[in-house]
Amino acid sequence: MAAMEVRLFRGLYRTSAWAYVTNEIMSSHVPEAEYRVFGYEPDYDSLPWQESYIAAKQSDEASASGGSVRE
Repeated sequence: MAAMEVRLFRGLYRTSAWAYVTNEIMSSHVPEAEYRVFGYEPDYDSLPWQESYIAAKQSDEASASGGSVRE
């Protein structure tokens, strides 16, 4: 029997009360308290805010395609 690969959930960004986590297979929003209790990485306080995360992702995508980000 083949061993199953376990993918741990990791936080991507936060909002005022939630964190967005993914394990590259599934994604979910979890309450801040749950994020802290389950010990997700990185620490909740070091997660970027949703707006900053989206802006950085758009900037990365624009750089990769050689284009510019529209505002």
